[in-house]
Amino acid sequence: HKAFIDLRAVISDNCVVGAGSRIRANLKLWPHKVVEDGATLTTSLVWGDRWAKSLFGSFGVTGVAGAELTPEIAARLGASYGASLRKGSYVVASRDNCRASRMIGRAIIAGLMSTGVNIYDLEEIPEPVARFATNALKSSGGFHVRRSPFDPDVLDIKFFESNGMDIRVAHEKTVERLFFREDFRRVPVAETGNLEFPSRIYEYYREAFLNYIDQEVFGERSPKIVMDYAHSTAVTILPSILGELNINAVSLNAFMDESKLTRSETEIEEALKQLSDIVVTLKSDVGFMLNPAAERLFLVDERGRILSGNEALAAVVMLILKTGAKGKIAVSVTASRAIDVIASQHGVEVIRTKTNPRSQMEMAMLPDIAFVGSRRGNYIFPEFYPVFDAMLALVKILEMMYRLEVKLGDLIDEIPRFHMIRERVPCPWELKGTIMRNLIEETKGENVELIDGVKVNYEDGWIVIIPDPDRPIFHITAESEDKGKAEELAASFADKIREWQR
Repeated sequence: HKAFIDLRAVISDNCVVGAGSRIRANLKLWPHKVVEDGATLTTSLVWGDRWAKSLFGSFGVTGVAGAELTPEIAARLGASYGASLRKGSYVVASRDNCRASRMIGRAIIAGLMSTGVNIYDLEEIPEPVARFATNALKSSGGFHVRRSPFDPDVLDIKFFESNGMDIRVAHEKTVERLFFREDFRRVPVAETGNLEFPSRIYEYYREAFLNYIDQEVFGERSPKIVMDYAHSTAVTILPSILGELNINAVSLNAFMDESKLTRSETEIEEALKQLSDIVVTLKSDVGFMLNPAAERLFLVDERGRILSGNEALAAVVMLILKTGAKGKIAVSVTASRAIDVIASQHGVEVIRTKTNPRSQMEMAMLPDIAFVGSRRGNYIFPEFYPVFDAMLALVKILEMMYRLEVKLGDLIDEIPRFHMIRERVPCPWELKGTIMRNLIEETKGENVELIDGVKVNYEDGWIVIIPDPDRPIFHITAESEDKGKAEELAASFADKIREWQR
């Protein structure tokens, strides 16, 4: 339980220094700071509240802009990432339309160039297009800086592999090791990285997009949709694609506004209610809403019904199977059993994936996968590209609806009905391992899956308990045809987790 404090390090009042942590020489900890167990402090902690053991979380590298994520730290992060790549490599840089994203993005670029890595700077661009460009430009990797969809003060930095997917865990660990050791190369003036601004990325993306879509399906017919852009960078590319396909779209929030990039749950519900009202008033075929990163899609049917994540996923799976797609369907472990029922009617196998994006993208790379989706509104059509792309998903959904000549509302009526209950149970970090061991012991002899957390399948339902990778909580999801049974399952395991903490 020792901590290591090097020479001339200054620790102020009311600081917490975790077991096994190290504070480097000449650094200052201002009052009321926390250094997590096993962390190595490599810069004075003045503005942020805590110094974490690891850099990467579920959403890449995240932190409060200007406090936890300063230009100095961003430059070091860029240098660490650059040092993990070969000198002379090319990296794609991109961001959303937030000013803080521009500041941090430029600092990362400076760090990368200092290690002899060249940059393709795409500036403001939707994240799916940035991922596409990383592969199209034959880059060694890429990164995208965006304002967090959950907290207006927080920025997320997502790093990509050369194929545009999230970087592997092993690569994350390499970048972390270089960052905390400050073990990155510096190059002489003549070898400093070059900064380039590619000009035809949107053209490449648009061409590949339109080649993938069966344009003849739309033909003379002009689908009527209501489209909420959520002030995202998707407005720079999607309207022209919809126009090209003869899709008649009534656009909402079709301008970039950095102050509207983060929405609370209530604001999302209000936006969906507004979308629903407009769809009904204008007698439109369907309503779509993107999230600011253009990676998640929300759907409203022609009757104004706002689809839950499970309903939307089931509807998309039905469309794919009814259009005769060949291959397996992959969905997250928390997706409804309705997917299995629908797939079995078409003789198609369903594979379950972890809930994290990297696992779902890896699944999309397998040769016999026709579709990957989650109940969060993330959809991958691997034939086009193995990443989440809500812009492509919405046009593909329209294409399949028109090919089958079906309405979204009629598909929803066909979905088998299940009741899903979700709950969160707080749990201290240090007890998570104990709780997981107890869960495995408790469910021994049952039909258990350990794909992500612990999932127990029963005759009349299932429950999955997943530890949150970034917060001290457990996520519980239970489902059954009988609502009472689902509630009982969720409550019983929530009580057990609380009991084991005493």
